[in-house]
Amino acid sequence: MILFITTRAHTLDIARRLRQFASLGEDVRHVVLAQGAFAEFRGRAPIGQAMRRLWGLARGIFRLRRALAGLSERDILFVHALDALAVTRIARRLAGNRSRLACQVLDVHYYLLEPGLRGAILRAIERRLLRGLDLLVVPNAGNMPGHYRPVARYTGPFAIVHNTLPTGERGAVPPPLAYDGVWTIGWFGSLRCERALTILCETARRMGPKLRVLTAGLLKFPPGRFERAIAGLANVTYLGPFDAPADVAALYAQAHMSYALHFEPPVKAEWALPVRILEGGAYGRPALARADADCGAFVRDNAIGWTVGNTADDLIALLTRLEEPEYRRVEANVRAREDLFVGERELAAALAMLR
Repeated sequence: MILFITTRAHTLDIARRLRQFASLGEDVRHVVLAQGAFAEFRGRAPIGQAMRRLWGLARGIFRLRRALAGLSERDILFVHALDALAVTRIARRLAGNRSRLACQVLDVHYYLLEPGLRGAILRAIERRLLRGLDLLVVPNAGNMPGHYRPVARYTGPFAIVHNTLPTGERGAVPPPLAYDGVWTIGWFGSLRCERALTILCETARRMGPKLRVLTAGLLKFPPGRFERAIAGLANVTYLGPFDAPADVAALYAQAHMSYALHFEPPVKAEWALPVRILEGGAYGRPALARADADCGAFVRDNAIGWTVGNTADDLIALLTRLEEPEYRRVEANVRAREDLFVGERELAAALAMLR
């Protein structure tokens, strides 16, 4: 049996992991540590929000302790994120639990990358939490040499499980989007990178009616920043937030390619693999990625898009020279590589390692 331990009842990534467990035929029980609403602890969250969330999680210790009763060493605790791991460590000790312990970490939090005393304290806590894990699950190979080996000093076993879509979620792949002489770029998901926004808006401004840009998702910029950036750009449209698989399919159906340039924070962006590359690929759309980052190597090595430099000039040069025959060749390769974007193969291998 797998006890899937999360801080929240629902996010798109939590729902997807649950569907993947189901696709593998696993016996899964989902334990949510914090009941009700609490502040989301991402980005540069104020310390007050972080403390309120930690208090909400602390109450989950006793809920989890009850859930651990009766589990054996053959069972698996599959923990989602470091804060849930902290709660699990305490509850496990109280319950005397000896089940196998795995932790999936989909992102390295900004606070862990900070210089100074606060960052140092949090990194020390992270090292303590990761010690003795049976398995660390990370979404991209670059996470290990980029952070977990040299910074978190984790020396245990790990598995790479890309953020692929679960079998059955995607449904029908949208048909190829017609090309009328104007390329349409889609930037969907958690939108927070200032430099990526600046490059995209500058490209849209200079290309004018030769380019369409669609954006959608959760805005994590300072209040008004995104709205000011796209103001006056008739070829840039914000379609609002989304959090459902059907929304993702409808969004990518309207774009020729996904925009996956990302620079924030600078160190992490060099080895992260933006989920939008995999989501776009699952729906048959090539990606635009940084040439100087791990995600660019992923896109190049698998021929699933184009890599560009880190300026609007570079992006404009690519879009200006790109012709439909080349686009259709890359698009056809994306549509033929379902194994990269959909399925549970890597998750199944990770569970096999635990067993």
